[in-house]
Amino acid sequence: MSEKKKTAKKTLQVLPNEMMTITAEAAEKIKNALQRYSGSGVRIRAKRNERGGVSFSLDVEEEARPDDLILEDKGIKLFVDPLTSQHVQGVEIRCVKTEKGSGFSIVNPGG
Repeated sequence: MSEKKKTAKKTLQVLPNEMMTITAEAAEKIKNALQRYSGSGVRIRAKRNERGGVSFSLDVEEEARPDDLILEDKGIKLFVDPLTSQHVQGVEIRCVKTEKGSGFSIVNPGG
């Protein structure tokens, strides 16, 4: 009797663009990072900070994970795990410049 292995293949869900957006300037910087680090998308993570609020981080990723939700905005794929998806409604990713350099700010303009 032969045993067949079944592999579950999950369908990745594309989120509506209203859920999270990227400014044009931030999109260009992210595209450059994806090319530089050979990524296919960017993972956004949310975690509670010491003041009880939510802090976000961005990381270049080669591919989405099976349980990720995916948003595509301005040609960039954003990978969002199920826990983080609870915190990203209305979030905007912006490019910021300071005296120390440039980076990204992840904000909720409505909240």
